[in-house]
Amino acid sequence: MLALSLVFSLLPTAAIAAEVQGESSVTAEEVSDASSGSDADAGDSSSGNTQEEEEDSQEEEADSQEEEADSQEEEADSQEEDADSQEEEADSQEEDADSQEEEEEADEGSVLVLAAAAGTELTGGGTLSAGDYYLSDDLTLTTDITIASGTTVTIDLNGYTLTGTGSGSVITVKGTLTLIDSSTDSTGVVTGGSASYGGGVYVD
Repeated sequence: MLALSLVFSLLPTAAIAAEVQGESSVTAEEVSDASSGSDADAGDSSSGNTQEEEEDSQEEEADSQEEEADSQEEEADSQEEDADSQEEEADSQEEDADSQEEEEEADEGSVLVLAAAAGTELTGGGTLSAGDYYLSDDLTLTTDITIASGTTVTIDLNGYTLTGTGSGSVITVKGTLTLIDSSTDSTGVVTGGSASYGGGVYVD
């Protein structure tokens, strides 16, 4: 009887232990499920962060490419400005060269005028002596001019008209003649000759 009493008295304790063990098991499973869910949430969060970082990286790369394109465009504009500046400088140098050439021509004309003024005014024809002559007005010859052999003569028309007699060459050159026109407009003329060869100036 005592043994049976002990058996029956132990039964509730075993049931309670089994029940507690069952609850402990359930609790462990719930903890395991909760842990798995937390890991999944963490995985999802990590995946989302990685995608966001990748998008940020792509956006930064796009910004970098845009800045590089802007830099290249600015460099092209700078090169174009340099080319324009060089072209303007070349034009300026060309203008300076033209201006200098005109100035030299003007100076040359002035020198010729001074040289003519220092010579002898041409008032008639015939055989001229060596030297420099110039016209101070239009001149009609009564005798056509001859430059003798071995004689060197310079005649400056100075913008005026030298007219021959109409019976031969206005000037016959046997020596050396330098014929110039130092006027600004170069309007000097030799005319009025009549000859088969060299009606104006005949070099014999």
